[in-house]
Amino acid sequence: MIPVVPVKSVMDGDVLPALAVINIRNPYKLGWLCGIISVIAGVFLAIFFDAPAGPLIVVSYVLTTIIFVIITKTKRFTKM
Repeated sequence: MIPVVPVKSVMDGDVLPALAVINIRNPYKLGWLCGIISVIAGVFLAIFFDAPAGPLIVVSYVLTTIIFVIITKTKRFTKM
């Protein structure tokens, strides 16, 4: 059986971490960190809840993006 990756999951992996860190000084490092945390959290949740990994990775991308946007709204991270 060939595993199929949902297109939504792949698109979220590209777009959401970039949107989470768009207005900060060093967006590349935090963008990568956001993406890595999202995937690890989604896979962990899939294993923990014995649920399909694809939808949980998408949900973790959204939640991680929201958390990163809230955190980066502080003055310390924004561009000057």
